[in-house]
Amino acid sequence: MPHKILIVEDNANNSSLLLDILTFHGYEVTVAVDGQEGVTLATKIMPDLILMDIQMPGMDGMTAGSILKGDPATGRLKIIALTSFAMQGDE
Repeated sequence: MPHKILIVEDNANNSSLLLDILTFHGYEVTVAVDGQEGVTLATKIMPDLILMDIQMPGMDGMTAGSILKGDPATGRLKIIALTSFAMQGDE
């Protein structure tokens, strides 16, 4: 059974690239276009990993991640934060 990965990304080019690479390597991939949809899908599919964009309109990735981590049902999900706007000194 392939590992499930949830991509939460508002940029279609970025999510398409990640989807293509991960699907090619055998992962089962689901894509959400904003933080709210990401929270909803994460709760529904319980992925093995979430790749979460930080800066999105509406609910950003930090808020979505905090909601998931604060819920006992999803608090143990692994989340990797992604951004294309990182500056020197950002963590």
